[in-house]
Amino acid sequence: ATGALYGLIATGIILIYRTNRIINFAAAAIGAVPAIFAVLLQVLKGTPYWLTFVLTIVGGALLGWVSDVAVIRRFRNAPRLILTVATIGIAQLLAFVAIHIPGWLGSKDIGSNVRTPWARFRWNTSSGTLLANGDYIFTVAAVVALCGGLTAFLRFTKMGIALRASAENADRASLLGIPVKRVQTVSWVIAGVF
Repeated sequence: ATGALYGLIATGIILIYRTNRIINFAAAAIGAVPAIFAVLLQVLKGTPYWLTFVLTIVGGALLGWVSDVAVIRRFRNAPRLILTVATIGIAQLLAFVAIHIPGWLGSKDIGSNVRTPWARFRWNTSSGTLLANGDYIFTVAAVVALCGGLTAFLRFTKMGIALRASAENADRASLLGIPVKRVQTVSWVIAGVF
């Protein structure tokens, strides 16, 4: 399950690399900020799990969009190394926010009280050792669904085809009328969700 989650982050990194030709060092930080905020909402305020789940996804998409519009577009014509360093700056800023969110909301411990609808499902070995629980199964199923959804998006939608064309040759795609900036923003949003 943990490897599948790392695979999602890697998918986001590859998506940004293919569309922008940079390595996105902020990929994990973009998802960490809304996730920590949502967990704190659940633990401290009793917010329902599904609402915090949706807030996390929307927050990741929003932070991906803001990262592209506020920072990446300003360096669009800069050398790729400068743009890659800009993603390190985004990561550092978001890491600062992620570290301080618990303190700002008055909490010191966020991990011990997180409740998911699947935690009650447990599979043990014959000796009683935990083999898997519902959270692991949900994680793997969600990763498979996201990867299948991304595949369908890239193959069967106009924006997905435009994203693939832009990834292959952004200049040629622009000459053919594809809005490359918008397509690259979509890739940042998807990477934020992942």
